[in-house]
Amino acid sequence: MAKKDSFLLSMEHKPIFDMLSNEEAGILIKAIYEYEDTGQVSSLEHSLRLAFIPIQSKLDKNRKAYEDKCRKNKENIKKRWEKYGRIPPNTNNTDNDYDNDYDSDVSNNNDYKEDDSCDDDPLKFYKININNGEELAPYEEKELQKYQQEIGNELLFYAMRIAMDNKCKNLAYVKAIVNNWKNLKITTLEQAEIENKKFTATKNKDSGKNSFEYIKSTFENLEGLYDN
Repeated sequence: MAKKDSFLLSMEHKPIFDMLSNEEAGILIKAIYEYEDTGQVSSLEHSLRLAFIPIQSKLDKNRKAYEDKCRKNKENIKKRWEKYGRIPPNTNNTDNDYDNDYDSDVSNNNDYKEDDSCDDDPLKFYKININNGEELAPYEEKELQKYQQEIGNELLFYAMRIAMDNKCKNLAYVKAIVNNWKNLKITTLEQAEIENKKFTATKNKDSGKNSFEYIKSTFENLEGLYDN
C-alpha cells in the first residue's frame, strides 16, 4: 500500500495544545509527524508523553480506517475487473480519498444525538455521540461496562458530555476524567459538577502553563489506562 502523504489532526485535541507552551507544542507536533512517518514514538518528557497518548490513539484509529477503506476499494476494483474485464474510470484514485472520508470526523459539533433509548444506556450514548455511530470495539465496550459498575450511569453520562464539550470525543479522555474522579473520591453528580466548574474556571483564568499543570493531574491517569 502506498504511503500516505497527509494525515488529519482533530479539533478535539486543540485543548491539549492550548495548555502547552509554544516550545512544548513544537516538540509534540514533531513527535506526531515522526509517529505518522515511521510508526516510532519519540522520547518525550513525562507530561508531553501523557498529552501524546490520546492523539496517538486517534491517529491509529484513522490509519486503520484508511487501510480498511483502501482494502475495500481494491476488492471492489478486483470484482469489477472480473465482471467487466476492465477497470471503470470512476475507480481512479481509490487510495487517495482519505481526506474526503475523514474530514467529517473532525467537523462534528457537540450537539447530543440522544434518543429515548440512550437515557439508560451509556454504551449506546457513546456509540451515537462519541463513536460517530460506529459499533464499539470489544475493548471499548469492556471498559465502559467496567465504569458503569464502578461509578454508575449518571456519572458516566456526565463524563462523556464533558468530553464532547471539550471536543475530545475519544475513550482515552473519558477514562481520564473518570479516573481523576476516582482519585478524588468523587461519587456523586454534584461533586463531579463542582470539580468540573473548578477546572473550567482555572482553564479560563489561565490558558498557559498553570492551566496545563492543573489538567496534567487528569492526564497522568492515562499512564495506567492500558494496564487496568
